[in-house]
Amino acid sequence: MESIKEACRLAFTCLILLPATLPGLLSAQEGLLDIDALQGRWTLLSTDTTKNNAGSELWFELQGTRISGFDGCNHFGGDLSSSRPLIRSQRGCEGERPEFPLDLSKPMAQLGIASLEGNELTLPLTGSKGVAIFIRQ
Repeated sequence: MESIKEACRLAFTCLILLPATLPGLLSAQEGLLDIDALQGRWTLLSTDTTKNNAGSELWFELQGTRISGFDGCNHFGGDLSSSRPLIRSQRGCEGERPEFPLDLSKPMAQLGIASLEGNELTLPLTGSKGVAIFIRQ
């Protein structure tokens, strides 16, 4: 009977503490960039030596664990603390457009290994294809 009471006490404690620690869990692994440091709107400046000349602003924004953005054609958004994939509009886009450098299928994995210096975010591209530079607005 005592072990059941202890298990209930532990479960209750976890339920109380989980919401308060969730943002920390998103960046708890050592060596990974903390999501709290990435709050705000980030606009693509360049990919390696190519300047962003897409004709439109490519950006993403973090507010808490929520992410939203524009990839040059479609808007996207979702909650990084959720297991659900990010939602993306399905607008048909004409002409050539640059590939958005943030992998929307697993953004936390990529953001976690980015480097931050002041208001400049250096984001390694997936598949070791170089880096993208974002500026915080």
